[in-house]
Amino acid sequence: MIKLTFLGDIMCEGPFLEAAMKQDGGWDFDSAFSGMKALLAGSDYVVGNFETPLAGEEAGYSRTRDLYSFNTPDCFADAVRDMGVDLALTANNHCCDRGIDGLKRTLKALDDAGLRHTGTFDNPDENEPAVIQVGGERIAVIACTATTNALRTGCEPSGENVNLLQRQVSGIGRMPPHKALKTIFIRRVLGEGNYLKIRTMLGKSPKKATVDSRCDPEAMAPYLAALEELVHKARERADLVIVCPHMGGQFNRTPGRFSEYVMERLVEMDADAVVASHPHIVQKVERRKNVPCAYSLGNVSMSMSTAYIIRDDLPDYGMALHLYVDGHRIVRTTCSLLIMQETQDGYLRVRPLVDAAAEASDSERIRMLENARVVMRRIRQDSELTFSDIAEEFEL
Repeated sequence: MIKLTFLGDIMCEGPFLEAAMKQDGGWDFDSAFSGMKALLAGSDYVVGNFETPLAGEEAGYSRTRDLYSFNTPDCFADAVRDMGVDLALTANNHCCDRGIDGLKRTLKALDDAGLRHTGTFDNPDENEPAVIQVGGERIAVIACTATTNALRTGCEPSGENVNLLQRQVSGIGRMPPHKALKTIFIRRVLGEGNYLKIRTMLGKSPKKATVDSRCDPEAMAPYLAALEELVHKARERADLVIVCPHMGGQFNRTPGRFSEYVMERLVEMDADAVVASHPHIVQKVERRKNVPCAYSLGNVSMSMSTAYIIRDDLPDYGMALHLYVDGHRIVRTTCSLLIMQETQDGYLRVRPLVDAAAEASDSERIRMLENARVVMRRIRQDSELTFSDIAEEFEL
């Protein structure tokens, strides 16, 4: 029996990046992920959502005031690889933060780091499922995304470089007039960071949770058809096919119509498991026709001090999803809870919650246990779920 592990959003926002800079101009990312090594060493293969471009210093690295646009030094890939990640998913809403050139350079940087990747590509001819051979099992992994932040970047990938779930549209001129005026005012006059600070000063949540309620099956049809062709190609080469869509409403504890529809279609396409990301908090894990479907794994490394974060639903708690495979079948599904802890200067450390709780004070341990109950009730959709200690792995 082999063990596959999937991780959620591996990010490097401004506060984390600035805190990781050493005095000599180098970078320290390794310390952030060192607490994950023992957990991931127990898996036969690890897949993680790599949610930042590696577009080079000349493209401008992320800054604290850059709320939604990222670029990270190449050595970040080394730290993610050394943490234990074998395959990086690169189809996500930040893949075009530095344009198509930045997307392509990211792939080269990942290659140089010896970190395999899937989801984005230099050209359509290179769009192949990532087929991995583990312990006699051939497993294909496909990554795709619902959004590439086209409205913010102005970049509209058509599918030649990214596996998409729907068309990407940029340009404020395409928005309703009232929404366009608000967007222009916030971005060009106030600045998004200042807008969120003002909301906070007024006692309002810095940002509202977004719900992926808009779903247009007809418009999505050509993109889903291309994805189905990729799934069929993967089926010819592998014993199991796992699809990893980047989708959902951010900080929304319940998946919306879009996510539910995509899950339904991917199961119909004969995926053996669907493992999604993007909402920045954990969401439910369910079975559709006996297919494990995880709607959001939450975060691995997200700065808790970033201005747009919504703390109410525990974004500092993520999960590692474990799929146990035997005889070309997924025979067991579990998860390990993770916790992100940010120092006063913005540096991040992530590790299994069970390890953090073992070192915590009594009061901190009680708080962690209660938060673990909240998170696991959401994952398992069980309001009656209770436990007296944090397990290394929870059955799903």
